[in-house]
Amino acid sequence: MKYKLMVKTHLITNLKYLCVTTKKDHHEYKGSGKSWRRHLQENGSAIKTELIYESNNWEEFSNVCIKKSVEFDVVNSTEWANEVIERGGGEYPVDNNGKRIVTIKKSSFSSEEEMLEFCKNSKWFECSICKSIMTENAFYGTIHRKCKANADFQMIPYNK
Repeated sequence: MKYKLMVKTHLITNLKYLCVTTKKDHHEYKGSGKSWRRHLQENGSAIKTELIYESNNWEEFSNVCIKKSVEFDVVNSTEWANEVIERGGGEYPVDNNGKRIVTIKKSSFSSEEEMLEFCKNSKWFECSICKSIMTENAFYGTIHRKCKANADFQMIPYNK
């Protein structure tokens, strides 16, 4: 799987957004951050995309994402729409293959460290339908409604 790190820049306001995708055509990916999506709704979706790094190695990719997040100061700078540093899998933890691990909302935690500590100490399950890996809490939320409606749905214990 090819992981791609990009800088999206709004053509009217010049606001930037650091993001990742595994899509073949990375220009199609608009970004998923709340502030960024809200900015696109308010100002239109005229953006340019600069691919700044790509790799098949998720660990190496994640390290570059973190390094670039710090270098650009994406969280603190008003030039960037990012609310959290990019780790290669959005604001949520990912497994060793770069697959997103869905947890409860980040706003439930007072800090990113608290969220990651919760994730480290949680019991994990894999969805038998979409193969997402998540905590037991996420299965009971609305986030996973479609898979739970399937008759073949199972929560398979997952060992990290």
